[in-house]
Amino acid sequence: MSVVKVTPPRPADADVALLEDVVGYLNFSSGTSDHRFLSGLDRLFRSIERQVPSEQAIGVLGHWLNKTVTRLEGASGPFADTTQARAVASLITDKLLKA
Repeated sequence: MSVVKVTPPRPADADVALLEDVVGYLNFSSGTSDHRFLSGLDRLFRSIERQVPSEQAIGVLGHWLNKTVTRLEGASGPFADTTQARAVASLITDKLLKA
């Protein structure tokens, strides 16, 4: 069986703001549980699952996170170093998707 690559949907404007919050948490957090972060992830998953089959949701989330990190690291200021957020996004796309 061949695998067909599908272009992930683009995030809605509200999702872009959530992605920025999530990437900020991933980049600057020490790992402490945070209600706002978890709520943001939940909202992103619900948005993604309205657009693609649920088995593709984690891949789309990983794609969106990587795109957001890339966009934000191009700006100066607090996102000049996105090492931690990039590492977490890579875990999602490189490890979690293969599990």
